[in-house]
Amino acid sequence: MVDSDVQLYVSLRDLRSNKFYELREDTLPPEELHYQWARGPAVPCCVFHPHKTAVIHDTSKTFQYYCSRECFLRGWRHLPKNMWLPASEIRE
Repeated sequence: MVDSDVQLYVSLRDLRSNKFYELREDTLPPEELHYQWARGPAVPCCVFHPHKTAVIHDTSKTFQYYCSRECFLRGWRHLPKNMWLPASEIRE
């Protein structure tokens, strides 16, 4: 899409204090907090925790992404079938 505005939303967590910061185009981060971002391939998020990056991809039953072993097992045991992704919709 040419000449389309992309609305920015950044959510950051300070690992030392475990504080969360939400940044928008018109706000600045605290001075001690530095970050950078770049465009790249889409990073899948956990089906149960959309704010966490997925590290496990189930390619045999639910075809969903999970952030931990616990979420993976939870998905296998309790994810309703209507939330399973068909194999044809898998994001690469």
